[in-house]
Amino acid sequence: MAKLGTFAGVFIPTTLNVLSILLYLRYGFMLGQLGVVGMIGTLCVSYAVNLLTTLSISAISTNGTVRGGGTYYMISRSLGPEFGGSIGIVFYLGQVFNAAMNIAGFCEPLMFNFNSNNARMKPILPEGRWWEFAYSSILLLICTTLSAVGSNVFSNAGYILFCILAISVLSIMVSAVFRSSFYIPGTDLFYTGLNWSTFKENFLPNFTSGAAGSDIAPHKENFRHLFGIFFPSTAGIFAGASMSGQLKDPSRSIPKGTLWGLLTTFVVYFLVIIFMGASIPRQILYEDVQVLQTVALSKTIILLGELSTSLFSAIVGIVGAANVLAAVSKDRLLGDNGYFAKENASGPFRAIIMSFVICQITLFFDINQIAGLITMSFLLTFLITNLACFLLKISSAPNFRPLFRWFNWETAFAGAIASFVAMYICDGATATAAFGLEMFLFFLIHMFSPPKPWGDVSQTLIYHQVRKYLLRLRQDHVKFWRPQILLFVDEPRTCWNLILFCNALKKGSLYVLGHAVIIKREETDSDEWYKEINFQRNCWTKLRDLSKIKAFIQVLPAPSLVWGVRDIALSSGLGGMKPNIAILGFFETRNQYLRKKSHHTTFSQSDNSDSMATGTAATAATAKSNSSKDTILDVSPLPTDYCRTENPAKVTEWVEIIESLLKMRLDIAIAKGFPNLEIPRPVKKFPWSRDTNLHGTDLQKKYIDLWPIQMSAQVFDPTREMNVMTTNFDTYSLILQMGQILHSVHAWNRAYKLRVIVFVEFREDVVDESTRIKELLRSLRIRAHVIVLCLSELGLNSYNCIVRGAKDASGKIDRILSDVQWWKDCKIYREKAKRDTQSRNSDGFIKSSVAVSRQRSIQSQLQRPSHIMRRKSILNSQVAAGSLQIQTQMLPNADLIDSSADEDEDDEFTDEDYYNHNFDKTDADSIASDVDSRAASDSDFVPQENIKSKRDIFRIFRNRVMSVSESEYHDEVPPITISRATGKHTSTRPSRSGSRVSLTNSRRSMPMFSSDTIPTTTVNADCEDGVNPTISFSQTVSRHQSNENIKDGEAGIKSEQSSLLSKNESVTETAQYQATKTTSEDVLLGTHSRSSSKHRPAEKSKYYGITFNEVPAIAQHIILNEAMHSLSDDTAVIFSTLPLPLPGTGRRSDDSLAYVSELSVLCDQLPPILLMHSQSVTVTAAL
Repeated sequence: MAKLGTFAGVFIPTTLNVLSILLYLRYGFMLGQLGVVGMIGTLCVSYAVNLLTTLSISAISTNGTVRGGGTYYMISRSLGPEFGGSIGIVFYLGQVFNAAMNIAGFCEPLMFNFNSNNARMKPILPEGRWWEFAYSSILLLICTTLSAVGSNVFSNAGYILFCILAISVLSIMVSAVFRSSFYIPGTDLFYTGLNWSTFKENFLPNFTSGAAGSDIAPHKENFRHLFGIFFPSTAGIFAGASMSGQLKDPSRSIPKGTLWGLLTTFVVYFLVIIFMGASIPRQILYEDVQVLQTVALSKTIILLGELSTSLFSAIVGIVGAANVLAAVSKDRLLGDNGYFAKENASGPFRAIIMSFVICQITLFFDINQIAGLITMSFLLTFLITNLACFLLKISSAPNFRPLFRWFNWETAFAGAIASFVAMYICDGATATAAFGLEMFLFFLIHMFSPPKPWGDVSQTLIYHQVRKYLLRLRQDHVKFWRPQILLFVDEPRTCWNLILFCNALKKGSLYVLGHAVIIKREETDSDEWYKEINFQRNCWTKLRDLSKIKAFIQVLPAPSLVWGVRDIALSSGLGGMKPNIAILGFFETRNQYLRKKSHHTTFSQSDNSDSMATGTAATAATAKSNSSKDTILDVSPLPTDYCRTENPAKVTEWVEIIESLLKMRLDIAIAKGFPNLEIPRPVKKFPWSRDTNLHGTDLQKKYIDLWPIQMSAQVFDPTREMNVMTTNFDTYSLILQMGQILHSVHAWNRAYKLRVIVFVEFREDVVDESTRIKELLRSLRIRAHVIVLCLSELGLNSYNCIVRGAKDASGKIDRILSDVQWWKDCKIYREKAKRDTQSRNSDGFIKSSVAVSRQRSIQSQLQRPSHIMRRKSILNSQVAAGSLQIQTQMLPNADLIDSSADEDEDDEFTDEDYYNHNFDKTDADSIASDVDSRAASDSDFVPQENIKSKRDIFRIFRNRVMSVSESEYHDEVPPITISRATGKHTSTRPSRSGSRVSLTNSRRSMPMFSSDTIPTTTVNADCEDGVNPTISFSQTVSRHQSNENIKDGEAGIKSEQSSLLSKNESVTETAQYQATKTTSEDVLLGTHSRSSSKHRPAEKSKYYGITFNEVPAIAQHIILNEAMHSLSDDTAVIFSTLPLPLPGTGRRSDDSLAYVSELSVLCDQLPPILLMHSQSVTVTAAL
């Protein structure tokens, strides 16, 4: 098919399309209403809009290669498929309507000259509405046939019709000059010819009603209605652009041909208005709709002119519309298969037939109604075209360099505004409907259109705005805090639910998927590692798009896993948008032993693994072969299936990652059990159906449970002048905050209820705890169902066994605590107490000995010389006591200040100091007897012959207690702490011997959590700087802490021991549940009957010598695991507190394994659980 040049392909179509049938049918009517000045003004306004739009078209068309589709192609490649497709469809309809208007318009002069009653030329055609419809349909069929035969016929027909139209238009002006005055036959109307009086009469507007050609009679004409009719006569400037697919050089022909055509038609219209206004009296303009033919020298020439412009405008409309429809269909914007894009030798035949059908339907409407629809569609197209050029220009895109120079952003912006105003001048209601249609098509294409690789101006605008506002973004006020999540992932099949969960948890915030690729040293010599990084980044990006999550992808190379995680954490985000929460999957202990195993590993649902950058991964072949019921995610294939896999992480690496993230001041979350998570994705068959999960089955879970566990410590200034009780309020509030954020997500809110579960140990603390947690939730504006548990009355088997000394029937507790020295000692002395008639005294002796020895060790450190106990401010320090791991922002800065310490001699306590503690000989004999039975197998025990006094027994306990509090990880002595969980003094000072003591025993011998009531909530409304917290737990700062405090503590223990020895009551081994419910809380209690005691239970049996706060961390984990399991069995996800590893745990495998084992005990067989730790303030009470 031959290509067209500028004259035949652009200039002639534009000229013939602009000089429309309205010139012959409605110019006389509009001139009579608007007058000469009104017509010229309307012409100038219309052409101003046309000219500004033509400049924008010229700029876009000369900025690159233009293919078929004309305006649609240019807009879609500039503004994207949504804007391009929606305006392309609107413009397609506008061109079809324009073709229908020209065909329907030709029926008027046809019937005027050839009707059977009063024909001007020859009465041969029957009259009537359906006869006119038949004539229009025949003419439409002729035009469609000419459109389908190809560009050669179209070009040749264009030359002929253009010549006829040119002669016809010229005859209008010649008739005005040479036609003398006369009376119009059959009327009393007088034609004056060129006359100054006639020009003055027609100069000003004169609106009337009922004029020939009006469609709003009996209403009076107005400018808005007339402008809507006038504008389509000048709006054919896209006729040449619509032929872009048939042009030799569209970028050159479109600007040149359109501008010349616009100039030519403006001159023609201007001269026609002047000559008509100066020669035809207004009365004739009012009454004769065919006035040009009436006053013409040759009626036949005028009739041929009407025929030529109608035929050609119809052909151009059909061909141009078909090209646009074919281009839209070819791009498959609505998910179709490109049905209308298929072409034959003559063009898009199917699109031409579709245009014929729509045009045929349009013929049922009145010509003025059609003109109004054309006006809206063309003006809307003008608006979007100018907007596209404006956005391209202001976005400063380097590659927007159009060859056409006669434009700038001001002309494009002015064209867009003028088009918008013109739409509402014509008809506000129709303009609003047009915008509604545009928006509907926009969202329809957005929903069904697949992604397009075109690139559009929106990306440039987004880039420009993002860069601008990222520089201004400040995350410095807590009221605007939001969870910006960094999730470390490896194999998406094993952590798919976790990826989706974090996508919901982010709640419109930053979400980054981090993946580390381990690059060995020998791989850096080639460029293969770089190709691998790009390949994996592309795969993860495709996976993100497939899953429709809103996350950024961060894939980085690293020499080791730990450094990879560090690099990702440091480099993720930009400006004020940086991650503040790092989430990683739980370490599976089996990975420590299977790390060298073949990568061809299958992952089943029973694995219950949450893969991360440190977890196990499957190869592509394995993933594909196992994409069945044995795989975590039954989808095949995934883009990441073809990525290489990394070796499983070592346990030391996993723990070291946690320590590294802590040093980066990131909040941390550990996820376990998420393959079993129910993701609430509604799948509704009927409006009344219930929520269902991903697989369409009913959701089995009911709750989102928040288990914020209290951790607190008393921090001493090294000078012993003051101390402060600090808590883990940051972590406590973060758990509440994240639970509320997840519950605010619509799908999760509908599927699950939010519960806050806290616990105390004794009944008398329940009401106080309930009041305080409700006060905290009210201050945080969190609505949740509150449950307060009483551990001593829940009937937990683990609590009864560990704390009360009941028998472990299942043997589970003995298996878990088999290597914990505390449990070994506890079992020995409890067994001894059962046989000993003085067991109660013996039990108190053991308990008090440990307590006093720990207090004495702290007193020893308080009296240490200053050169050993170095000065160290606790401001911004990490409290890392052996018994409790807290990192908090809640320390009072103003009151804790370093001061000098006296350089006294280091006073060491002797055995006599311990001996002076008043115990009976019976106590010593009882302990010594048991020591004899353990001497052979336990090196920590002194042989019996060495136990000659109570001082020897004290020495045993002193050595054991002191050994677990010593560590070589710090060369400075940190602030001394008293754990609220234990009531004992602890310190992490260096070992004097310099020997390396494992952290495993230290950690396992110390408590971690506290069952005390939470402190009262303090709201400080004066702190509005966003730095100091506006809400926190109350803290007590005490000054002049001296040795008397410790002595008072010892006296209290003695008094307590005496009280215990004087009591003789039994404990019921089983507990019955009862629930005391209020509006927003459940208080779960047992049925024990005991006296009130604030700090100790009254029902002490002979085996009941300790509390939850005094048992080691791993024992606390066992108790809490059973409590969570009993209450959260029907829970979708649990949020709880993460115990941190001691500094340096990741340096040794046994310490790391011990830490992971403790976490495993806490999370064993629980629903999906997220353990969290915070190092920043995330909540506020400020407005």
